[in-house]
Amino acid sequence: DMISHSPKLVQERSAVILNKGSCGLILNEGWIAVRNAMPEEELELSPVELRRKEQEVMQTHFSELPSSCWGMDTLVDRIMALQGRTVDDFIAEVKPEILKKLDEVGQELRGMPEVPSSELQCTLVLSAALLKMKE
Repeated sequence: DMISHSPKLVQERSAVILNKGSCGLILNEGWIAVRNAMPEEELELSPVELRRKEQEVMQTHFSELPSSCWGMDTLVDRIMALQGRTVDDFIAEVKPEILKKLDEVGQELRGMPEVPSSELQCTLVLSAALLKMKE
């Protein structure tokens, strides 16, 4: 782990995160601290073990950061909430257009002649059309 080799770096990074404005970085959606697994860990450890290891690192080295900003699970939840808001906003934007188009199509359909639903009706429609053609 980089953390076990460089505790000073961890302290410096934690200080930058806690003093958000001091580094000139504006994070509109906030931030989440995660521990990136080593490639061999991803192959050897289960997701539960990876999350446990991440929690240990956070509790040991980032305890001064709010726990509500720790971990991959929190990051996934935050991304899902953001995606949900984006979809909701998009639906609200296109809904009037969709309703307008549905109304237009409905009006077109109401203007079309009825389709015969039986042989008798079909015969009557054809007979009426033939009579019109003779006139």
